[in-house]
Amino acid sequence: MVRIMLEDVATSLTGPDEWEPWQAVLASLDSLPVGHRTNLGRFLLYALSAVTTAEAGTTAWRMRTFIAGPGQDQLGFAICSVLTDHTRAAFSAWLQLRHHERGEDEDVSSLTSLGVLLTPRMDGYRDWDTTVQVISGNPELSDADQRVYQDMRNANQRGRGSEA
Repeated sequence: MVRIMLEDVATSLTGPDEWEPWQAVLASLDSLPVGHRTNLGRFLLYALSAVTTAEAGTTAWRMRTFIAGPGQDQLGFAICSVLTDHTRAAFSAWLQLRHHERGEDEDVSSLTSLGVLLTPRMDGYRDWDTTVQVISGNPELSDADQRVYQDMRNANQRGRGSEA
């Protein structure tokens, strides 16, 4: 499952001009320790199944974050039942908040967080869409942004998803 996700990211690049900046992204995603890949694969399969069976009219989320250690890239994985501008914005907010929260223990100015969002497709063309976002440095979230993003995360945890 993890290999398929990495292939999705790699094959989405349309030309050689995109390869250089994305090599670091692919290397970071590929750096996930082998011991965690099995757990991530199980989580992704479970989450894709869970969000596709969500109640009609609801947006279901499942999220997981991995940090190999201080100074290492943070990897965030989210699965959502629908792909809209709103869910893209919510995914971005989640990743920014997770990155910002690292500043409680580390200087985020030199750190990177990568997020992968999978959303099921129902058109038969593919099983899911893959969206990637990268945040480096200090996201400079205002207190108001932090409250909004935390409220979004808390609402998600209460009834429509989980984060580990």
